[in-house]
Amino acid sequence: MDRVRVLRPGEAFVGKQGVAYPLRVTRETAGTAHICMAVLPMPPGVRAKAHYHEGIETIATLIAGDCVVYYGDYLEHGASMHAGESMYLPPERAACAVQ
Repeated sequence: MDRVRVLRPGEAFVGKQGVAYPLRVTRETAGTAHICMAVLPMPPGVRAKAHYHEGIETIATLIAGDCVVYYGDYLEHGASMHAGESMYLPPERAACAVQ
């Protein structure tokens, strides 16, 4: 079976994080097994719900705004992100993004 996929921006998808993503490469959209790539807009006041990255590596690119991504077993670590930056999160991490 041919697993090549072309994903185009379209109607935003609201994931378990409660954030609308215009484009995501995930198990649901492309059949990936171990990676999630998301284009992540962070308008003022947006706060993602805490969630767990079970069995997947995650790459998120922030296209607008600034945010802090909290991560770790108890969300005890934080990393600031600014528009145009990307972040890699290894598998088995809890995460939460806050604008």
